[in-house]
Amino acid sequence: MPDTRATPKTRATATRAAARGRQLRVDRVACTAHGVCASLLPRQVRLDEWGYPIVTDPTVDITDGETAVKMCPAQALYLA
Repeated sequence: MPDTRATPKTRATATRAAARGRQLRVDRVACTAHGVCASLLPRQVRLDEWGYPIVTDPTVDITDGETAVKMCPAQALYLA
């Protein structure tokens, strides 16, 4: 059975990734163009002419990203 415990190297990599923030993604099929994401994350998201989000900068602060994910009425946002 392989050893799946975190090593100092993998912990450091995970810490650096968490410090950089997470990548905001939009499920375009689930999105219903409410525009909440653009209101909550104006630096990262703009809306097209029909009100659908365009992610201009996918790197978001983890707290702001989680708030946007929770507030999305269509549950179309996720962090990767």
